[in-house]
Amino acid sequence: MIIIYSLVLAAVFQQFELSCISGAFLLCWTPFFTVNIINAICLRYDLLVTSSPAATGSGSDWSGLCDVDPWLFSFLVWLGYINSFLNPVIYTIFNTEFRRAFQRILYRRLRIYCGGGDELRSGGPAHTGPSTAARWWRSTTNM
Repeated sequence: MIIIYSLVLAAVFQQFELSCISGAFLLCWTPFFTVNIINAICLRYDLLVTSSPAATGSGSDWSGLCDVDPWLFSFLVWLGYINSFLNPVIYTIFNTEFRRAFQRILYRRLRIYCGGGDELRSGGPAHTGPSTAARWWRSTTNM
């Protein structure tokens, strides 16, 4: 019974992780793709040039929908780029294996740049001991 409960709990946790990753993706990229599709439709049907209601034959004005402010478009592009930053953060929060690998990479970088950098980079003699920054990092990450 305990094994079944732990398997169900693990499945629920994985579903939550996947929903966070998918939600972040949709939140960051949907506005960009929506504006891009509207802009493509406006370009295809010349709605940017023919923005008067009399010229289109309809009672609505398309100019407000088709004229996208460059600052808004730039913001939406950067919102999409923020998703690339959020993915490692989300994976680090939820995935223990990813977290350990990330800590090992950061620890190695701290050791190279704060400790015995020249010996490690050149393949020379082994470092005699960890630097102060490396000892602090090891103490905070329980490695």
